[in-house]
Amino acid sequence: MAKKRRTRSMMKSTLSDSLRQYLETGNYLTRETFPDCPGRAETFQLANPSCRDRLRKVWDLHRLEILRAWKAKKRRGLPWAEQIFNEKKEVQ
Repeated sequence: MAKKRRTRSMMKSTLSDSLRQYLETGNYLTRETFPDCPGRAETFQLANPSCRDRLRKVWDLHRLEILRAWKAKKRRGLPWAEQIFNEKKEVQ
């Protein structure tokens, strides 16, 4: 009987560096940090307040990946998106 492989941990992330920075810090101005990053335009669009629902979906999609990396780096506190979207959960 063949063993099943775990592919979830081997899947390549679709999260761009600029979008990761935005979700972690709330800073969407990534021209200097990531000048050639293909995700810069998407990050800038998601920073628009009218796109909060889309940003929430992106956060939900990448939340576990970002939190794992955050904890692995032993960073204090929580990423910006986690703080923003947790506040809204508590209020509702």
